[in-house]
Amino acid sequence: MLNFQADILENALDNEEGGMYVLAPGLGTIQLVAAMLKIQDEKRKFGGGTGVTLVIGADHTQREALVGELARVHPR
Repeated sequence: MLNFQADILENALDNEEGGMYVLAPGLGTIQLVAAMLKIQDEKRKFGGGTGVTLVIGADHTQREALVGELARVHPR
C-alpha cells in the first residue's frame, strides 16, 4: 500500500463520527476497499465495533478485481 493510500485508510478508520469518502480512478480504490473490509471484519470479530463500506457504480471488472483483492489480503 502506498503512503497516500495508508493515509486515506487511517483517516477513514480514525474518524469516530463516520463519513463518506469519494475516490477517483487511479487512487487504488480496489486495494483501499479490500483493506477497509478486512479491518472492519477483524474489528467485528473481536467486538471492536461495526462499519459499513459501500461500493457504488462498480462495473463487473471492478467487482471481480475487488473479490480477488479481498481474497488476497483476507483469505478465509
